[in-house]
Order: sequence, then structure tokens, then C-alpha cells
Amino acid sequence: MLNLLRSTSTMGNLKPQLNCLPKLQRVKYVGWSYQQDRLIFASVPQLSKLILGKVGVSSASNIKLSELLANVAWITDLRLDFQSEKIWVLPECPKLLAPVLGKLQIANLDNLPQGWSI
Repeated sequence: MLNLLRSTSTMGNLKPQLNCLPKLQRVKYVGWSYQQDRLIFASVPQLSKLILGKVGVSSASNIKLSELLANVAWITDLRLDFQSEKIWVLPECPKLLAPVLGKLQIANLDNLPQGWSI
């Protein structure tokens, strides 16, 4: 498993790129900010588990799963921890997400703000 930890005091804006990791199966990124840290997957054909904590999203920004998972073959375990932040996930064309999420077995959306849903 690849563990990434973002420290806002020392790292500033990041653009983590996972370019050629053919045997990587799991990624955990704690402190991820969708707006500031555009996570890019290039060649990670075995990636099946993705855990993102503190998915920072403002009301002016939307999470597009098709962009985040554009180069991922398939995911069986997707866990997003929103840390009680207000989020918005846009409905997307099933043709874009079906190949990636077709084998999805576990999907956790943790810490959604009270009274909010997707």
C-alpha cells in the first residue's frame, strides 16, 4: 500500500502523479484536497483500493469521479472521508464510470455533514 500524507504547513499545493507503478494495488491519501492536490493516475493497472481522507471541496468545486479515476482499470474498494465538509458529486454518464466501478464491492462515504447527502 502507498500511503500519502499531506501537511498543509510544509507542502503547499501538490500534484501527486502515480506514473508507472504496475504492481500498486492500494493507495491511501490522508489530508487530500480535491481542489489543491489533483491526484493523477497514469499507469496503475492493478490499483483496486483507493482511500482518500479529508476530501476538501468548496461549494464552487465538484468532484468528478470520472476525472479522478480516468486511468484506473477498476476499483473494488472506494472510501472517501469528507471530514464533515459539504460536498457535491455531479451525476455522470454511466458509460464513463461503469468500466471502473463495475467490480466495486465496497463504497464508504464517511463523515458527510449532518443533513447532507449525495
